[in-house]
Amino acid sequence: MLGLKKGTISFIERNEEWDTIAQREIEHLKVLFGPVAKDVQQIGSGAISNPSFRVKFMPILDIAVAVSSFDDVIDMEYKLKAHHIYHVYHKDDNEQLFFECRDMDAGVCTAHIYVVLENSDRWNHFLQFKDYLSINTDRLKKYNTLKQELAERYATDRRAYHQGKTRFTQEDAEIRKDEVYAKYYGRSYRLFHTGSRDYSGTG
Repeated sequence: MLGLKKGTISFIERNEEWDTIAQREIEHLKVLFGPVAKDVQQIGSGAISNPSFRVKFMPILDIAVAVSSFDDVIDMEYKLKAHHIYHVYHKDDNEQLFFECRDMDAGVCTAHIYVVLENSDRWNHFLQFKDYLSINTDRLKKYNTLKQELAERYATDRRAYHQGKTRFTQEDAEIRKDEVYAKYYGRSYRLFHTGSRDYSGTG
């Protein structure tokens, strides 16, 4: 159930077995990172718990680890590698360190681990994205449809698949901002600003 070969795309639905696997990996990471990890959370589609709709997702765990300093994590790379958790340097940016957990015997990637600074914009985005879609069924259905369309179009090109999702996640972030503004400043403020937003993305 857990893991995909490099570049391939397939989907499953969330169930009790998945939740058990995710929680077990979270506890494992808490032990490995020790006090360096300020919080560890499952993120991404596999973490979305919407009682009205089950979104499909790839069977790779997405986990965010909040830390106070990236230097602390760099110092423990050897320890992580001993547990088949590898630093993928080219996927780092100013806001995260990216790691993959690999099952070497099966030849699959089982988890993507995003190490980010605690209380950072990236950390908040990860949590808000799953929380928002957990209570907004219509939006979740659109996301699910988009993912299936992209999977059919880019069945063996996972990079293109992820790039295709970027516009949705950027638009989703803007919608969440607008709804916060609407809550505090009224509906007219939200309508004015959503009307002037450009949701076309970078592509």
